[in-house]
Order: sequence, then C-alpha cells, then structure tokens
Amino acid sequence: VALSPLCWDISSAKEYRYLFRDCGSTIKKDMNIEWSHIFRNAEYKLCNCNSMLIVDNYIIKEPESNLFAIIRTLLPESLLNNTEFYLTIITEGDTTKIEQYANLYIKICSLVKKERPNLKCKVELYATNGKSDFHDRSILTNNSKIDSLAGFDLINSRGEARKETMVTIIHPGLQSFSDTCDQSY
Repeated sequence: VALSPLCWDISSAKEYRYLFRDCGSTIKKDMNIEWSHIFRNAEYKLCNCNSMLIVDNYIIKEPESNLFAIIRTLLPESLLNNTEFYLTIITEGDTTKIEQYANLYIKICSLVKKERPNLKCKVELYATNGKSDFHDRSILTNNSKIDSLAGFDLINSRGEARKETMVTIIHPGLQSFSDTCDQSY
C-alpha cells in the first residue's frame, strides 16, 4: 500500500493496520486526566492532516486546561514541503467581549509558535453572536472526527474531569478498510 501522507511515510500496511481502527476514551467524573492521555491512541492517526476545526460553545472556559492542552496534543510537529496547517476554532461569543477574544487569539498564536516552531500555521477564531441552536461539540480534521458528548471543556484547572462522558475518535475514510486490512495481512 502506497500512501502519501503529509507528515510521515507508511511503507508497510501490515505494520500500520491499527491506523484503520476507531478509538476513544471513557471519562469518569472527578478522575485525574489529561488530554494527552485521552488522545493517546489517536495522535498517530491525526498527524496525517493539515487542518483542524474545533467547534464547541464552551471550549474557551479554562483554556489552559482544555483548548490549549488539546492544541498541544493534536497539532503535528511539522508538515512536509512547508505545507500550511489550518487551525479554526468556533465557540459561543459575546460581542461585548471583543478584547477578550483578541487576547485569546494572540495566546493561541503564541502557543502554536512556541510549541510547534517548525509548523507553518494559520489560526482563525470565530465567536458566534449569542446562543446558538448548534449544540454538537466536535473536532474535525481531514480524516477524523472527534466527539465529546459532554464537550471539550471537560477538565478543570486541577486536572480533574468535571463531567462523565465518552470521547470518540472515528476515521470515516479509513474505517471501511478495517476488515479488508485484517484479511489481507
């Protein structure tokens, strides 16, 4: 199998058949947890992307414990051929707090530059105006969809889960090849 990913090479499908499996984590309320642990099985799958969309109306609550930790965990170190990575965040907003969002945007850009100095990244932050009927919370990449039923504002500043939920990671384009890969190798 010859794949042409953006950030690494797969030379043998037999060695990498785990790439075709979905994964996730069950989170219990008050458990000590970090986003790097929740995504521990997904990092190698998600690095094969050049864009990420984070949609969660509450993700900017305690951004250090949640939004920044997710970015640190999921952004690739770099992409081949100086390819640009696109990071877009959509959250619920308040038009009276424009300065707060501007400061958050600057912090996100600084975090990306500090944590991923070799990654050329374009960051966009959108705050919806008022309450939205859209309640789903997802992270979408070129090849994955991550859902958290209770949202991505899951971890408090003490590193404890504030809710019980499941975080699921699916790979729609890869999932259908799971059985074929097992039969072939």
